[in-house]
Amino acid sequence: MVESLPIAARPSQQIAEIYRLMVRKLSIHLFLIVSTVYVLTTSGAVPYVTLDGMVRLEVVQKIVSEFRLDVPSRFGAGFAVRGADGRYYDPHEPGYAVCSVPFFVIGRWLGDPKFFLSLIGPIALSLACVVYLRLCLLTGYCVKTAAILSLLLAFCTQFWPESKSPFDHGLETLFSLSSVYWAYRYCCGRRPRDLMFSGAFLGLATTIKVVALLMSAPIGLMLIISSSPKGSERSLKSTACDLPWFALGAAPFLLIDLWTNFARFGSPFSTGYSKWAEYHQVSLFSFPLWKGLLGLLVSPGKGLLVYCPLVLAGLLCFRDFFRWRKELAIAVACAIVLYLSLFGTYIAWHGDFAWGPRYLTFLLPYLILPLGVWMDALVANSRRNQRVLFWGLAASSFAIQWSAVSIDMNVHFLRLQTAGILSRDVTWRTYALPDSLNFDPANSPLIWRFFELRDAFVQPKIFSGPKDEQRWKQVFTTPQREPELDFWWYEGMTDTPHSQWLLVLAFMGAITLSSVELSVLLRTESPVSGRNEHEDNAG
Repeated sequence: MVESLPIAARPSQQIAEIYRLMVRKLSIHLFLIVSTVYVLTTSGAVPYVTLDGMVRLEVVQKIVSEFRLDVPSRFGAGFAVRGADGRYYDPHEPGYAVCSVPFFVIGRWLGDPKFFLSLIGPIALSLACVVYLRLCLLTGYCVKTAAILSLLLAFCTQFWPESKSPFDHGLETLFSLSSVYWAYRYCCGRRPRDLMFSGAFLGLATTIKVVALLMSAPIGLMLIISSSPKGSERSLKSTACDLPWFALGAAPFLLIDLWTNFARFGSPFSTGYSKWAEYHQVSLFSFPLWKGLLGLLVSPGKGLLVYCPLVLAGLLCFRDFFRWRKELAIAVACAIVLYLSLFGTYIAWHGDFAWGPRYLTFLLPYLILPLGVWMDALVANSRRNQRVLFWGLAASSFAIQWSAVSIDMNVHFLRLQTAGILSRDVTWRTYALPDSLNFDPANSPLIWRFFELRDAFVQPKIFSGPKDEQRWKQVFTTPQREPELDFWWYEGMTDTPHSQWLLVLAFMGAITLSSVELSVLLRTESPVSGRNEHEDNAG
């Protein structure tokens, strides 16, 4: 049998088949582990966590019932935008609402649409972790390194808090990362259809957030560099001839986006936020860049390096990563500079009300990607203090993300509102937040979170009722809220139905079984790397 032969003696096709089977199993178990943990830690009431979420829910209901995109006039121009026809519309791109329709329909059929809408983030970001696993393997990392990096991405970065948020960063990250993955497949195999898939996923990402279109610049740079490692004019011409495939994949979604803009606001190039800014007489990109960068990177309220210390380890490994995969490293650097420059000048750079730097969620896969070089080649020879530093950063990042998903974020902002630090009207209508909110350590959600966890565990609170729209209206008008564990299955440790506890135990059993299977697979010798297997097939 082929399995009994030494690896060197096995036929190359059989080796590739064994490798593909291993990767398929890894992907399945990784998805099961990540998605189950994400589902267990979601609130089960995502549409009602913020008023933006309530507006999006109205869009979904209108699509299902009337095939329309407008929202009720009660939202006014504070949370919606008046369109060319006089109706009010959600300023966000409609892609997230359209993707929510199947979840809403299934949930309504089963009697709990809010819970099923809460599954969008967990499923999207779990799939993103699987795509990231494939990208790591395609980069050339060994199977064990790729799996560990994917788990670090899932549980030690902003991915985990975003899985239970009402925002659209989960789908944006999934589609944007998929676009980069297929573009890099093209760099390895030179198959035009890979470029078409890359364009299609980038087009999908723009229907979620139009700024995703900027990712085309790093992707194009990667294609140019990889096509001419030695200045081959023929290779450059071949890539130029294949680029229409990328445009072919992206065009349908870009046209849909332009059409929805025209239908809502009277012009294909008028976005909801440009109309919102016009109504409120504010300039969207007028914030001082230096202050925005400080806020996004190191501020106690939103700093990326504060809320995800693991990113620091990735940055320290970037030089080695650049030497190993120059084309991908340059694309990553371009994306980081481009998006930091954009969001650093955005008046709502903080993305409040939310946990951490949510606007940078889709950059996290690339920020920790260089860590694989250290894990693949240097761990065995590294000094003990280097390993302690790495696992210390990983453990602290995990603790921060776990604390983020344990307590409802509104508890912190309602406390600040009660203390007079936040003004309700100014905050929600112009994003003119005081500097003390994000730059003063005394107002940091991260510092207050550990006090909230202490209160939640020492004196568990009973939920006052189901997590529905009426309850969340009471939440937003309550001067002060006591912290409580924010999981759908937790109701003060006393009122949780037995059926929910059984479901939780079943989920935990699934996590355990998949973890065992994953560890067994990681101990298995991998016959080839993902990059070599792909290049062999292309050849």
